Amino acid sequence: MSVSPARVTLIDRFIAGQLVAFTFMATATLNIVLVLGNVFREVCELILQHRVPMATILEFVLCAAPFCLTYTLPWGFLTALFLVFGRMAADKELFALHASGVHIGRVCLPVFLIALVLSACCFGINAEVNPRARQRMKVILHDLAISALLNDTATHRVMRLPSRILYIGAQDAGQLQNVQIYDYDEESQLERTVHARHGWLEMLQETDELVIHMENVISDERSPDAEEDDDAESVATFHDGISAQQVSYNISLFDAVRRYTSTNFKSLGSRTLGELGEELKTGHLHSVFLSEFNKRISLSLACVTFALVGVPIAILLHRKETTIGFGLGLAMACSYFVFFMLADHFRGNAAMHPELLMWLGNGLFLPLGGYLFWRLSTR
Repeated sequence: MSVSPARVTLIDRFIAGQLVAFTFMATATLNIVLVLGNVFREVCELILQHRVPMATILEFVLCAAPFCLTYTLPWGFLTALFLVFGRMAADKELFALHASGVHIGRVCLPVFLIALVLSACCFGINAEVNPRARQRMKVILHDLAISALLNDTATHRVMRLPSRILYIGAQDAGQLQNVQIYDYDEESQLERTVHARHGWLEMLQETDELVIHMENVISDERSPDAEEDDDAESVATFHDGISAQQVSYNISLFDAVRRYTSTNFKSLGSRTLGELGEELKTGHLHSVFLSEFNKRISLSLACVTFALVGVPIAILLHRKETTIGFGLGLAMACSYFVFFMLADHFRGNAAMHPELLMWLGNGLFLPLGGYLFWRLSTR
């Protein structure tokens, strides 16, 4: 008994439709969880303490989605494989197809076609979409933090900057009261204190600086002959400094908003694959950029790797419960992605060859998947 080509095409459409549907549902579920967690981590303080427009939050969520898709898309595809082929194996559908002369390799043809399409999507996300989205995320965080600094209503605000601490007693729409600035030297010793009753904030777009204008300024400076073993921060080691009607302090906006975000403006994730290639040509931090370059490519092959490993494992276990499918997908995805975490840990250690460690997951799972698939096809 054999199955006609029309029936085989029908089987292809059924498997492809099931895989696409389950992949979409699993990826959407995982992406929502990871995106919300990422958004909360990045803008927690701004959302809780300031009125952030809903449109800005939605834009930030959309920009965070590509980063999560790097992991959730292969993860969702693997979960879909366990669900679809686990159910087909449990219901003896694969056995019936095999008895009808349809080889397991032919049954899995739509699986590998979908895996190739998803891997191409992952490559585009890793190479261009995610870096561009992360750049936009940084701009959003930057603008939100500046807006909060200029327009917020706050009391007893402390801003820690490099070699300087700024205290603002009260702020209302950029107008300041009881402004105190503490300047520290390279040895973290208090060098100067500046106090002003009133002031206001101004932003310089040309130089990307925040200017603090202060009125009726009084300052105290540390005595130059203060001994290191003396209490350098005591009143005895300070003398009256300048007094002025108006003094302005220029502060880098990056330093001013850095405490609001956990993302570095010059992080590797913000560079496209082409930009990473250009950085490699310069030779600066060669190991770091080379490992990131290999990570982007290696991660893009996750869907193909999962297709080769997931199908035989799903058939051998033949479990059709949804919770089992999600659990197996979680366990295998974590065991795969842990190799990338290990390689990231040694990113700055050229002796460990982190660029090769980025391929360790594929190097182990691809041969394993090939062996399991061969065993399955010869049964």
